[in-house]
Amino acid sequence: MRINLLIILILVALTPIALAVCPEFAGGTQVGTVAHSLLKEVSGIVASRDNPGVIWAHNDSGGLARLWALNTQGIHLGTYNLTGATARDWEDMAIGPGPIAGRTYLYVADTGNNDDLTDFAFTIYRVPEPTVSPDQDPVDTNLTGVDALLVKYPDSLHHGCETILVDPLNGDIYLCTRDRWGDDNGVMKVYHFPEPNHIPDTEYTMQHVADVQLINGEMAVGGDISLDGRLIIIRTKGDAMRALLWQRDPATDLWQAFTNPMCVVPQIDEPQGEAICFEANGCGYYTASEDQYQPIYYFARTGICPASILTGDTNWDGYVNFTDLMILSSLWLQESFTPSFFFTLDDFESYSDTPDLEAYWYDHADTPTQTLETLEVHNGLKAMKIDYSTTAQPTVRTDLGAPQDWTIYESVRIYFKGLAANKAKDITLTLFNSAGTNAADATFIGGTKIKNWTILQIDLDPANTLLQTIQYINLTINAEGKSGTVYFDDLEITTIDPVYVCSTTIYEDLNADCCINLLDFATIANHWFTDITP
Repeated sequence: MRINLLIILILVALTPIALAVCPEFAGGTQVGTVAHSLLKEVSGIVASRDNPGVIWAHNDSGGLARLWALNTQGIHLGTYNLTGATARDWEDMAIGPGPIAGRTYLYVADTGNNDDLTDFAFTIYRVPEPTVSPDQDPVDTNLTGVDALLVKYPDSLHHGCETILVDPLNGDIYLCTRDRWGDDNGVMKVYHFPEPNHIPDTEYTMQHVADVQLINGEMAVGGDISLDGRLIIIRTKGDAMRALLWQRDPATDLWQAFTNPMCVVPQIDEPQGEAICFEANGCGYYTASEDQYQPIYYFARTGICPASILTGDTNWDGYVNFTDLMILSSLWLQESFTPSFFFTLDDFESYSDTPDLEAYWYDHADTPTQTLETLEVHNGLKAMKIDYSTTAQPTVRTDLGAPQDWTIYESVRIYFKGLAANKAKDITLTLFNSAGTNAADATFIGGTKIKNWTILQIDLDPANTLLQTIQYINLTINAEGKSGTVYFDDLEITTIDPVYVCSTTIYEDLNADCCINLLDFATIANHWFTDITP
């Protein structure tokens, strides 16, 4: 069908405006946990484009030359050893095109510089992406066809790089430096490695193409580019920990996007958060952190997701045809129900203002002052702030409305953080049954002085009969005559058995019911042979 010429002219006219308006993403949601004990220094991740529901990851420096495949819930799918490669100081990875048209390649940046090297040839490993199923049993296999691409900086200065980007539109490689030593006053330098020069085992001197001014002391530690080449995301840490995003006009070189307005998008304060990648369909991004058994967070794009404008166009080629039918057939009965071992009882996102919050979390003892907080948050956009100044134990309480049996759960936990200026006082989380009896509690000694988000957790005993009728939850600050401020967020319950949540991360699930089935084929049929031919 033909598109009205007037619409085309309007879209062209609005393009600069669109680049000035930042895309919006929801706060992070934990969708999984890195399950393998040896994947304990996750430094880089990418979402597979050929294997839906698969994420590739690697450890930081000092490990073996291997990649890890896991599904989006963090379940281990296999280790893939790169034949002939070494892991001197792996820092990030990317995914994109390569020498064989139609093939997808994984790129690993051995570009860290802990040893303060100068005039040194760093290595980028390139290997064809293997086939992986998101529900396969774990494998341990060797990958062949590994190419070593050697790059040098155009000066003799020491540079550390922990971010690699591969342009999905032309295969060009970009390295973004981390200002580890503070020599660059917070500038992230961008270097270009054009695709025609990707000749294995041959040194290439990159071109310095852009400088990005960050906050002094802020360092770029990971990044990715969306499949359509329109969005670039960089994760930082140091004096500022942010997720930064730039929009790119596909008609321009990737590096030119860094001259466009910089957007700040949500991220979660993780212990050693470096890894970040877009979901394969561009409808959100994932983050992960170093250390064992770390959460995998997903940040969904709000509003219009930048996928194909054609319903049923599963490969985004502008047509609904036999190719889309084949893709759908290959995913027959695949589900995207996400197993989770926790659920959120209160994330404080539903409250419109402080009076709304106070109606649910009300004063129970010694008049604390609770307000809705929008700056100091653990996850999402809102949290609860409690200011206290009493001689006793200021307490807020919430009422579940009816007794609940909590013997079936494993634990209840809430995230909190205090201020360094607070005097160290204890924080207590208490569960009461419908009769008002203390059923279980936990105290964090000196918690009001903890300045990072920390968990206060009650482990639940299934033999405790008082847990059969839980109705009230108290938060108490043992002020002892001192004043201060504490923030609370994300009241969660962990479960013994998994809870299954419907997730629409499978792009081909056309009716978003978490299963590829006949209803999706019916959608294809209703749009058969539609296209966007002008």
